[in-house]
Amino acid sequence: MNQKEIFEKLPIGICGVDTTGFILYCNPVFQEMANIASTSVTATNIIDLIDDAYTDSLFSFLKCSPQRSSISEEVRFNLNTPSPKWMSVSVLEKTDNCTLLCFTDISEKIAKDIETKELQSELDEFFQHSPLGYLCLDKYGMISNINSATVDILSYPKTELINRHISSFIHPDDSQYFEKLFNSLTVTGKIKEAEIQLISNLNIPSNVLITARADHDNQGEIKQIHLMIFDLSSQKRFENEVTTHRECLREQLIDKTEELNILKEKAEAANRAKSAFLSNMSHEIRTPLHAILSISSLGEEKAHHLSEKAPSETVDKVKDYFKHIQH
Repeated sequence: MNQKEIFEKLPIGICGVDTTGFILYCNPVFQEMANIASTSVTATNIIDLIDDAYTDSLFSFLKCSPQRSSISEEVRFNLNTPSPKWMSVSVLEKTDNCTLLCFTDISEKIAKDIETKELQSELDEFFQHSPLGYLCLDKYGMISNINSATVDILSYPKTELINRHISSFIHPDDSQYFEKLFNSLTVTGKIKEAEIQLISNLNIPSNVLITARADHDNQGEIKQIHLMIFDLSSQKRFENEVTTHRECLREQLIDKTEELNILKEKAEAANRAKSAFLSNMSHEIRTPLHAILSISSLGEEKAHHLSEKAPSETVDKVKDYFKHIQH
């Protein structure tokens, strides 16, 4: 089997071009890749198939490549198709008059790379603008990357946080607790939830809730730790304000209760004094009233004998007043 027969059976595109770029030979796979008919192969220049943005780099690559090159160049075919085809090209053989090229379709790989880059860009955007603090640590706890929220929480410039150990920012009261958490992380691969205090550049403690997850390599070694921080300071301030307000209300309620008790005692004392006064006054008034009532009764009897109406009416009024006072 000669070389041409071998090329015809290969699953990759093979193309031979002269020094000006015209195609001298190509196998069926390349024809399908480039979407060219077998009858028009020799009339096609490789430049017409490749996007203008890649022609200079391709010919520079071909000119500098040795007779056999394992180095590949990525080029984009400029075809009348909805989506461009990406090819990886390398030199199989090179003579004075002909360069034999090998083309591999890497469109799917490029599409996946683009998708991965877009996803990574979105993740980086979320990472930087997330309201949660986010840190990347190595397996020893050294900080390799942080986001803006972490910078705000710790009040340090980003450059002063990179390559420092995370324990540098743990409050002394929680240093042993965090050490246990970190040691547990190296074994279990995660920290579920833990509340600790951090020390900022302003030497102000911040209450935070942390979670962490470790990424492992193929050998099971930790290659990166993702640590997330939720700032509880504002929540703690709110809780303290609520507690202070509740205590203030409680004290006000106690004061008001004492005032009401005092007023109640004063009212009860006044009521007792009033009752005693009325009791005394009733006794003092009742004695002369009885005398007046007796005289009125005598006057009524006399008026009755004399058949005088007016005095009788007066006596009746006196009796009514006396009954009213008694009640």
